[in-house]
Amino acid sequence: MQKLIIPALMATTLAACGSSSSDSSTPLPPQATLPSAIQGVLQKTVGTDLYVNDVKIPAANAEVEIDDQPAQLADLKPGMVLDIDTDGFRAVEVDYDTLLKGPVSEVSASSLVVAGQNVMSAQASQFQVNDYVAVSGHYQGAGIQASFIEPTDDLGIVEVEGQLTNLDTTAKLFNLGELTVNYAQAALDGRLSNGAWVEVEGTLNKLSISATEVEVEPAPGFDNDDSVELVGTISWLNYDNSLMTLNQQWQVAIDNQTEFDDSESRAQLALGQQVEVDGLWQVEHNRIRATEIDIEDNDGDDAQRPNSFQVEGTAQYSNGTLTINGIELTLTPNTQFEDGLNDATLNGSYVQLEGYAQGDQFLVMEVEMEQQELTIDLQGPVNADPLSLWGYRASDTSLDAHAGQWVELECQLDSAGTLSACQLDR
Repeated sequence: MQKLIIPALMATTLAACGSSSSDSSTPLPPQATLPSAIQGVLQKTVGTDLYVNDVKIPAANAEVEIDDQPAQLADLKPGMVLDIDTDGFRAVEVDYDTLLKGPVSEVSASSLVVAGQNVMSAQASQFQVNDYVAVSGHYQGAGIQASFIEPTDDLGIVEVEGQLTNLDTTAKLFNLGELTVNYAQAALDGRLSNGAWVEVEGTLNKLSISATEVEVEPAPGFDNDDSVELVGTISWLNYDNSLMTLNQQWQVAIDNQTEFDDSESRAQLALGQQVEVDGLWQVEHNRIRATEIDIEDNDGDDAQRPNSFQVEGTAQYSNGTLTINGIELTLTPNTQFEDGLNDATLNGSYVQLEGYAQGDQFLVMEVEMEQQELTIDLQGPVNADPLSLWGYRASDTSLDAHAGQWVELECQLDSAGTLSACQLDR
């Protein structure tokens, strides 16, 4: 996304001279009304004006690109998720990138399977198996909530965007959800890492892609305190609702200064909700500090929360590998370090880690310093053999009933690192 620098607007005041007075004054410059960057679904186009997030955006002279190719405003269609750079008054650049393009393999009344990805849409029944389609929308839970689907030409190439996991640099493989990507013959743009957002092009064979191109989405080129507005789906939310991830891409910090519309509060935030966020970019943390949040629907799917985890313990970190009690967790480009922690100070620190599971990987979204106490809060999978939670074993039977389950527990922890008296934390 193109870097924009918007200068502060300064009012000028004329001082009176001698005993005379004057009614003349320097006109104030026009006030910028648009954020530096806007991401959202196109609602409609009227003439040369775009309507996104219920905001009118003049775009008469904007540079337009669709899938990295020059295009016209007339080529943009309602439902497309757009990235818009502005100068505060009008759009200067409008980009649309297809989230998913490929063949339909399954059809139901409300969903499609496209290139191995589950796509949820009210338009699903309009398509048939073997149709080739292009999809725009957001990842939500185990699939994509589509805002736009259209037929497209089958050129034998699939395109998929998503969050990279299970990177194997020796075998040249990684996963995008259920898809396995072989990038041995691919042209690479950017550095691959677990948790990175990538765009893959290649040929599909069942649930495997032989990639010809892999592009890593770069960090936004915003300046500190640039204004940002986006609408998205909450894909992760931390324990006290002070940090959330939107669309698996954007980290959003929430504090006591964040305002909520319609008498809402951050206590009402939930996974799966669609929210509109206005905020300021924090370069140091690579995230948005939310100044205002509007919960656009209250149909958050809290059943997704079992994928969220929380663990406390002494971190072991060496050669890019993080473990607690021998269990590996994965730092990502979106991981937020708090309390002055960083890669250099992580090893040996007693920390609390929060994040979510993607496939068989634990992606860490937040790292905080923690004070070791007699009670410990843990959320995650209880291993059945040996019976343990995050590598902690119990001296009593309080873990027995939870074997094989994903649970949120409060336990006693003794000096030897053994749990007891574990109870569900409701």
